[in-house]
Amino acid sequence: FWLKWQRLWALPCAGGRHGMNEDRKETVCLPLFAHLQGWTSTAWLVANAELTHRHGSPIFTAAVSHYIAFAVLFAVAFATNSWRENGWSELRRGFWEVPHKAAFLGGIGWTSTLIMVFAAPVLGVGLVQVLVISGELMTAAVIDVVRKPSKRAMVFIAVSMVILGVVLNVYDELKKHTVPPGRMWHTAVLAFGCGMCLVLNGLTNSYTRKYIGSANAGTCSAFVASIGNAIIWVAAEANGVHFAHDGRPSTYGLWIVIGLSATWNVVVTTVVPDRIGFALTFCLIVAGKMSGGMLADSVGILGTKRPLTLRRGTGVFCVFIGALLLKVLPGLQSGPRKYRKMIGPDGVELQYPPPTVVGNTMEASAETAADGEPEPEMLASKHEHVV
Repeated sequence: FWLKWQRLWALPCAGGRHGMNEDRKETVCLPLFAHLQGWTSTAWLVANAELTHRHGSPIFTAAVSHYIAFAVLFAVAFATNSWRENGWSELRRGFWEVPHKAAFLGGIGWTSTLIMVFAAPVLGVGLVQVLVISGELMTAAVIDVVRKPSKRAMVFIAVSMVILGVVLNVYDELKKHTVPPGRMWHTAVLAFGCGMCLVLNGLTNSYTRKYIGSANAGTCSAFVASIGNAIIWVAAEANGVHFAHDGRPSTYGLWIVIGLSATWNVVVTTVVPDRIGFALTFCLIVAGKMSGGMLADSVGILGTKRPLTLRRGTGVFCVFIGALLLKVLPGLQSGPRKYRKMIGPDGVELQYPPPTVVGNTMEASAETAADGEPEPEMLASKHEHVV
């Protein structure tokens, strides 16, 4: 199943009649796919914000979006487990081997994306993306400082860049538009908190995927998020907020956009990080989200035009530099790039750090520090994995 997907992706990167050009695939196509994932994330947010006006509340549109994501992830996990030999038995065994079962509840952090849908019409798509990404980076920075106090200087510089970027973007929004300051700050804090909640989801996914694999971990996360959205939906209905049906063809078209965006997100985040590294993938997605958000605001796709100004552009650039300092630079300083291609003595392609065996497939290990350095126990066991 996955080999067919990867062959399909490789078609634009084929090196002539004699087959695929692997160097071009890893240096051009896969990074391009990661960057486009940021754009599809912006399309997802814009479609949800537009559907909010048609269905009555972001509660409903965010909930249905998560149901679609769960359906896509479940289909991928079902196909993967069925394709693997003993896939289902390995899944059951891996589930019971997870030491902290509460990690499966981390998907509740994904429920917070309804805040993004609520905030986009108020703050604009670009500013919402900047605030959510900043929340993720600041939370990751705190975790880095706790785990590795020696890197405080680098983290301080990166956090300063992120804060400067947020201040410039928020100040530009206050100066240029008519959103009341009280509502502006309230919505901005919620969007920033959404980014913090998404880190919770990412951390628990990284933890559980060591035992049950990427597809199964993502499915569990989406299932928990869907339950959270269902509870919020029921509470909204009980308080007089009702779902409004809209049968216009454009409404169904917007839902198709959301479904395709969810599918693309699943494929990219499952395949690309294992080939080019999680840090680089994250930064490329960040660049796609912020550039896509600025474009959407510039053309006024949600009704209010927010032209790109020097302040806004500088702020976005500062946030991106902060992301590079936190995610990419530590990995470059520490030596080999995460998941660098290696060829073993038998001619088989290996990964660095070495992968962990999950069932009958090789899953990239999540036992790495937040800055991309392999944990000591993983380095010590490298030769065992190669054998």
